[in-house]
Amino acid sequence: MDKVFLKIKKLKTYFPVYEGLIFKRIKSIVKAVDNVTLELQRGDVLGLVGESGCGKSTLGRSIMQLEKITSGYIEFDGHVLNDLSGRKLKKMRPKFQMIFQDPYSSLNPRMTVFDTLTEPLAFHGRAKKSGLHEKVAALMEEVGLAPLHIKKYPHEFSGGQRQRVAIARALALRPTLVIADEPVSALDVSIQSQILNLLTSLTQKYCLTMMFISHDLSVVRHITNRTAVMYFGKIVELGPTEDVFTDPLHPYTKALFSAIPMPDPDREKAKKRVVLKGDPVSSSSFFKGCRFRARCPIASGVCKKEEPRLCQKSGHTETNHLSACHME
Repeated sequence: MDKVFLKIKKLKTYFPVYEGLIFKRIKSIVKAVDNVTLELQRGDVLGLVGESGCGKSTLGRSIMQLEKITSGYIEFDGHVLNDLSGRKLKKMRPKFQMIFQDPYSSLNPRMTVFDTLTEPLAFHGRAKKSGLHEKVAALMEEVGLAPLHIKKYPHEFSGGQRQRVAIARALALRPTLVIADEPVSALDVSIQSQILNLLTSLTQKYCLTMMFISHDLSVVRHITNRTAVMYFGKIVELGPTEDVFTDPLHPYTKALFSAIPMPDPDREKAKKRVVLKGDPVSSSSFFKGCRFRARCPIASGVCKKEEPRLCQKSGHTETNHLSACHME
């Protein structure tokens, strides 16, 4: 369980912004993922949190090779994914799969559940006619769906049922790494808990390594063992989930967690809310120093000159709790 299973080193995923209709030229560069370094051990469930537009989904799609990275490398199970293409990448695909945010748009409306679940098997040459129906039925039962619905189309299911189909499709090839991109954000609260419990049980059953992307902090605390906080393309805090939630180090993490509502009205009223002032830095801007400094309540002169490194802080070496802040 202590083996480094997924290694992301100095990963950059930039998108050029063009202007002009005929003679196009690059106006600016959007730095969606900017110099991110991460490691996941086998069996880890890493939560990736941050506000909308911070680059969470782009990081997940970059790992999946759905976005072309600008520089850096992604090493998965001993293979550098961004060096693979064609047949070599196709051979690796069954080992890493993705669960998308919207189950309705991620499923083909013209394909039945049977067709949806057999498509990845057929594409990778694992769809033998003998026992195929039983294999699909077993997949459906595993995610809590009745096999009698095997010929139904996506529009005939509820949102939670469609997400179960999407999870079954991701697990059809028995992957070892799953990228879950906000898989419960489009669902009702009652259905969210069912899907989360399902993901937890499947992760434990198959010893899956998972990156769980979400903006819902309570969900991340429930399902993950490590948490990374992202701000405008950068990881600003990383550590064991309980340590990050109970003792946040970075000013942005503190502000983010202070917005979590409490069920107790008295505690909610007494809670000190951290309100960020100033405007966030654009991810397409060229800037020097800390990108959070314009909104940071404790920023100083060094924050304008030097970009903070993600490193261990004194008193947190035993838990491997990292933060990227000059002042903490």
